[in-house]
Amino acid sequence: MIKKMMVLMLLPSLWACSHLSSEESLGNAVQTVNIKPTYIEVIGEKLRPDNLSAAGHGVLESTLFITANFAQDKLAPSSNLQMTLAYFENYQPYEFVVVDGKKTALKASQVSTSFCNEHCAAKQHFNFPITNELLLQSAASQLVFELQNNNGSKKLIFSVPGNYIKALLDSAAVNREAVVPAKQEKVQDLLVISQGLFVKATNSEKEIFTEWAFKNRKEATIKLDSESQVLTMLAYWFEQADSSQRAEILTWIISL
Repeated sequence: MIKKMMVLMLLPSLWACSHLSSEESLGNAVQTVNIKPTYIEVIGEKLRPDNLSAAGHGVLESTLFITANFAQDKLAPSSNLQMTLAYFENYQPYEFVVVDGKKTALKASQVSTSFCNEHCAAKQHFNFPITNELLLQSAASQLVFELQNNNGSKKLIFSVPGNYIKALLDSAAVNREAVVPAKQEKVQDLLVISQGLFVKATNSEKEIFTEWAFKNRKEATIKLDSESQVLTMLAYWFEQADSSQRAEILTWIISL
């Protein structure tokens, strides 16, 4: 639920900065791309969405941006839309969103405020989740969502241009292609390091490591206690590897 508003008696110039709009090509809609350990985060530039509501419904200004998260290995955080909305204060706060036929409570990202000059206005900051499937569907046309107050008597309808979403998806695809070779290189590095250490080990050390590695091939649950530096390093890199990488190391050892 949206937090209770704090009252400010000044009307600042809130939107002095220019933002993107549907009238632009939106090829520059990506603000930044962050490569996380298990997913790619693409953050869009701020956009003025199209207000499809009848007579604007008292909206003074609205801006939003989308953060799209794409999993690499494991689950990624949900993609989401972050919005700032200002409207005449005689309208009730908006607390729900309907997108793709599903009604969800808005999550406040900052405390809502109100301000007065000739008229009083309110400003809300909130976000809500969006599925990547919906982003893919919307890239060819537009993403439409509806904001509602508590009892549904007041509604606002906005749309995000498909080209804005397409820019995010294209950026994610380019960066995913760049990340895959880097991950392959990391896997290869683990194998090469383990091979180099195993070759340096004595026959006794090789037997100890091989027996320990087979017992821990699925999950490293047993510590390898040894004063041997080679064994300690072999065990360390084996513990850093995932199950498929451990299988590669053991397959190589068996092939010797």
